[in-house]
Amino acid sequence: MQNKEFYIPNDGIRIHAKLDFPDKELAVYPLVIILHGFTGHMEETHIVAAARAMNEIGFATLRAEMYGHGQSDGAFRDHTLFKWLTNTLAVIDYAKSLDMVSDLYLCGHSQGGLVTMLTAAMERDTLKAILPLSPAWMIPAYARKGELLGMSFDPFHVPKEIGREDGLTLDGNYIRAAQLIYPEEAIRRYDGPVLLV
Repeated sequence: MQNKEFYIPNDGIRIHAKLDFPDKELAVYPLVIILHGFTGHMEETHIVAAARAMNEIGFATLRAEMYGHGQSDGAFRDHTLFKWLTNTLAVIDYAKSLDMVSDLYLCGHSQGGLVTMLTAAMERDTLKAILPLSPAWMIPAYARKGELLGMSFDPFHVPKEIGREDGLTLDGNYIRAAQLIYPEEAIRRYDGPVLLV
């Protein structure tokens, strides 16, 4: 099998993805989907290291960049956890369509780790195991408190946008969407193996 770089369509946007295979060629492989974190991308050292570690033990990997990150479509300031969840479901649907996939796993770092846990609740019959890496479990709770990434705001009257002195800006919809997510309830729906790093 040859490694490839491509885009996966999702609700009018393109999700940038890379499929990498182990050196040993087989007819089918277990596949690990790997998600980066907030402000991240698929070429970060720790994301590439996770993919290589999986390739070395015989797993194929599918790295995907979420809405507004890396080379995927959308503006960073407009991304939300809802958009990332929809993106991840599209990536899983793509992976399910591949004849060379025997088992499917999901791995994500930070915000990608939170999305991994939330997605597991929706895809519990699909995912053989999940691997959250330093999952940002606290994002929804902090959004409900009015404190996030060094930014303070009124959680009951979310502003149109929030920003930091370093120029990082988020649309208020990021906060509004995060406030509605309860990871504890979602993760109870997944009873498969979990490797929490």
